[in-house]
Amino acid sequence: MLPGRGGAGPAVESDPVEIPPELLRLRLDFLAAQARCEELSAAMPTNAQLREGYEISREDLDERNRALGEARKARLVLAVELSGHPWFGEQKDAVSAREAVEKAAKAALAGSGLEPAAA
Repeated sequence: MLPGRGGAGPAVESDPVEIPPELLRLRLDFLAAQARCEELSAAMPTNAQLREGYEISREDLDERNRALGEARKARLVLAVELSGHPWFGEQKDAVSAREAVEKAAKAALAGSGLEPAAA
């Protein structure tokens, strides 16, 4: 077995990768967009609530649906931009590269003491 694979031999630490600042910013923006979608989704009444007589005007429900749709569209645009970033194509191991970007984004958020901002 190769070192770092399975149980034979010590785990091999990979060299730290230099993540482009714009890629890290994209990931942080995506996390913020994801948080916004979750926030808007949580504010939507469920089908069961609506069947049970949940009080909401048609206009308010339409506005919530519109806002959620816009937030999802913004998140999708960021996801496409993020996944197509050329830096990923330059890396030998795409999975490790994506994990490194995620780790850097979480570290940036932890260092700031903030949660992802709503978009």
